[in-house]
Amino acid sequence: MKFLWAALGVLVVVVTILLWPHPTEVIFQANGGDGTPKVQLIAKGDSVPLLHNTFVRKGYQFLGWARSVTGPVVLADGEPYTMQKTIRLWAIWKPLVYRLTFDPNGGTGQIPALTRSTDSTAPLPLQHFTRPGYHFVGWATQQNGPAVGADGAVYRMGPSNTTLYAVWGPNQYQISFEASGALGSMPPEFLFTGQQALLHPNTFVRPGYLFAGWALSPHGGIFYPDRANVVMRSGNLPLYAVWVAQPTMLPVPGGTFQRDQRAEDTSTVLSFLMSRYDITRAQFYAVMQADPSYSGDSSGWEGPVENVSWYQAIAFCNELSLKEGLTPVYSVPGVDFRYLSWSEIPSYNNTTWNSAQANPLADGFRLPTEMEWMWAAMGATSDSLRSDWHDKIDTGGWKKGYAGSREPYGEQKYLSRYAVYGWGPRPTSPYSPQKTAVVGSKLPNELGLYDLSGNVWQWCWDWDGHYPSGRLNNYQGPPSGEERVLRGSSWVDFSSLFRLSFRNDSSPEKQHTNVGFRVVRSEIQKAPL
Repeated sequence: MKFLWAALGVLVVVVTILLWPHPTEVIFQANGGDGTPKVQLIAKGDSVPLLHNTFVRKGYQFLGWARSVTGPVVLADGEPYTMQKTIRLWAIWKPLVYRLTFDPNGGTGQIPALTRSTDSTAPLPLQHFTRPGYHFVGWATQQNGPAVGADGAVYRMGPSNTTLYAVWGPNQYQISFEASGALGSMPPEFLFTGQQALLHPNTFVRPGYLFAGWALSPHGGIFYPDRANVVMRSGNLPLYAVWVAQPTMLPVPGGTFQRDQRAEDTSTVLSFLMSRYDITRAQFYAVMQADPSYSGDSSGWEGPVENVSWYQAIAFCNELSLKEGLTPVYSVPGVDFRYLSWSEIPSYNNTTWNSAQANPLADGFRLPTEMEWMWAAMGATSDSLRSDWHDKIDTGGWKKGYAGSREPYGEQKYLSRYAVYGWGPRPTSPYSPQKTAVVGSKLPNELGLYDLSGNVWQWCWDWDGHYPSGRLNNYQGPPSGEERVLRGSSWVDFSSLFRLSFRNDSSPEKQHTNVGFRVVRSEIQKAPL
């Protein structure tokens, strides 16, 4: 009996299994999309909605389900489906259309934007951008990114609006150096666009001239100083040397003169050389690679340098001496003039610079002593007022109304012919302009020296102070003081200040737009070999 019941139980289970509906599967495939494949169980013969799509594909739109990878769509998203047997459904995607634009990235020009669908491939249009000094390398997907495609390359469209940025490579150009009448040669420099470098130091030599800098054209003005820091632009860069004539030095013979109203107060100076003109702005720049002048009061590069301090003037003298292979005259404790920069010259009253010493045996350039200036302004042994001479002493030159005067008793009738000045009694010639004039624009004195009176005051070596009484030989002023001597008057002064007896002074660090200087050299007697 027990066996019979067991057999009947097995039979019931078997019949149940055979008669119960079998579940079947709907298998969903992403077909290029992202997401985990899903399976939906549906009993055979049942009609139920399909699961909603959860796959995503960037840059594409989901269209529906297909029975094969390539379609067509046979079922929409969530559409009811009557189950017959296990099936596999593939997501069908439609690529979206995006905009492809082109950025010149520093260049100029236009390329029309394109519309392309995701993952489509096609050659890029030939680029028409230009950028001076650069050549096109390719296209990048970021502004400062690397090139990912060359001009006309096949490009696959991404799943978003895209901008391609032109990538530029710098061109290499040549900097050439033209001697402009000088001797020697200089190799060119080669730089890429945007590259920064120092120009080679000038090695050209032109006797009688100072190198001032480089111009961009054969007759142009200074654009780059020597050893300038240059950022390369587009195109080759020819540079032309700019030359400025060295100061022309004229001989001033030695002699003795009366320096004031006392007949016993005489000064004797040795022979020396004095510059024909005041130092010009061009000469000053050529030596110092700086120009302190105030352009509003200046007649230009051929006018006298002005707004220059006494410290700057002695620094110029030493720098010019070094350039000319001469022995510098001045020494300042702790200062090596071979390496002195413009910014190291003090703009304040400086005890160290006030202690400057002059080497009487040096053959370099220097400022005149006050006695040398006065003797040269009188005309030295060529003073045209011969009635002032007694026993080989010029006793009346100190009373002259201006340098070059041939008028007795200090008269100034012809002052305007010899001096640039702005105020005072109106001269017989048209009124002088309210600024400096080109050096040498008036008549010279008896020695051929110009502008000893007028245009700009001229620094002398001496500290200001009362003259000692009696006879002085090669007098160089007091050993110390607070202000240095100025002589000659200027373009802004009254005519009464032009008398050769008139003295002026200023603190050595001060700069004035009516103060400049001229240079002298001692006539050093070389010992025989």
